[in-house]
Amino acid sequence: METAKLPKKLIFWTGTIGFLLMVLGSLFYWKERMAFTDAAYHLFHILARNEYAIQSSRFVAYFTQSFILWPSRWGAPLSVVAQLYSASFPVLYLLCFWTLTLVFRNYRLGLAYLLLSFLMTTASFFWCLSDIIQGYAFLFIYLAFVLRYVEQGKRLNLLHRLLMLVCLVFSVFSHPLMLFSAGFIYLFFIVRYPAFRRMLLFESAVFLVLFAIKTFVFISPNDANASSAFKSGLKLFPYLDLRANRDFLGFLVRDYYWVGILFFGALWFYLKNGKKWHAAFLACAFIGYVLLNNITAPGGTDQFYVENHYMGICVFVVFPFVWDMLPGMRITRLRSLFLPFAIATSLLGVYRHHFIFTERVDWIEGLIGRMKSERSDKWIIRKENAPQDKLFMFWGASFEVWLLSTVEEGQTYSAIIQERDGEFDDGLYCNTCLRTTWETFPYEKLNPRYFVFRHTGFPYSFHQ
Repeated sequence: METAKLPKKLIFWTGTIGFLLMVLGSLFYWKERMAFTDAAYHLFHILARNEYAIQSSRFVAYFTQSFILWPSRWGAPLSVVAQLYSASFPVLYLLCFWTLTLVFRNYRLGLAYLLLSFLMTTASFFWCLSDIIQGYAFLFIYLAFVLRYVEQGKRLNLLHRLLMLVCLVFSVFSHPLMLFSAGFIYLFFIVRYPAFRRMLLFESAVFLVLFAIKTFVFISPNDANASSAFKSGLKLFPYLDLRANRDFLGFLVRDYYWVGILFFGALWFYLKNGKKWHAAFLACAFIGYVLLNNITAPGGTDQFYVENHYMGICVFVVFPFVWDMLPGMRITRLRSLFLPFAIATSLLGVYRHHFIFTERVDWIEGLIGRMKSERSDKWIIRKENAPQDKLFMFWGASFEVWLLSTVEEGQTYSAIIQERDGEFDDGLYCNTCLRTTWETFPYEKLNPRYFVFRHTGFPYSFHQ
């Protein structure tokens, strides 16, 4: 098998150390990651109902949510459950990397996955629930089976086919944007390995069938809303004066510079070698994918959220770099330092973004301190009295306050932020129940290990 000219040990140890540092970071910053909107929401609902909380048929979340459900059934404290959940995401990525390098011995694919996992991970490290990132892990394991046949000539038996199907289902159902990443990869390998075109076309057809089943059978309101937003954005042609475009250029220069370097490097490489159609395809894929995301949210979106959606462009530059550019490069000891240097700068980017998420935790902890000092454990706060620039999304506050108060105070406090007049008036009569943004939970139906109510019989009240 043709291998990248970076030493295998360098790829393996750089990836292993990088992912382990990501695991350690997920434990160190567990409050910033877990007391944040969706993560706190999933923790709450899994512990409240003692079951998985799979949304929009995104089955890939079974792996990470198992780090909540099973430890809680074994009686683990809430702080331990939250830390395990925080660590479960980089653990998945590390296991995928080890599978690619140690099991399949495909260091080239392992290198591609390593670059994909780090080069565009900054603010999204703290919003860790993105299903598409988890989907990439299973997509790459699926690709390892495909390349085992294409590059090594090893046959695939029935067990291999079943494992491929499972990985492909997890990947396809993870997010609609996976269609574009996988489509690029299929086309890339079809051009590169024409002798296996029939097999690769068959695999791409299987992907499309699964994608059609996901789209038309397992209908998701979130996906439908995104599709509707995209259709509305199409009316903004020629799409030049979008705030989302300006935001992306800022992200690219400030945080995703390695992606920009690899993109322009790949264009130069293809044009220099007379592969104009390769360069045109790469440019169209890159620009088209960025516009696809920006048209869907033309007014711009918080970086922690949109970063995961942009990650498809990292796929577009990583595969040309690893399969086309790297084999022709003369790798010196100095040039080989590119890999650990790129991973190190990406980790520094994560650190640089932690401050705004730490400020969120500080504000929530300050709120809990005020509630404690006033001996009032159930508050309704009007949105005018809450800092949206810190919280980002008001709806998550009820779950975030629950998590931090129960862990740090040994008592459950509840605070909900009212965005519309009268939205939570029913809470004024909620004496023995916990009110969240969307639901009400009677005390007796909640696990007392994770929902600790010291004062009973008091309703919610309005506070500044």
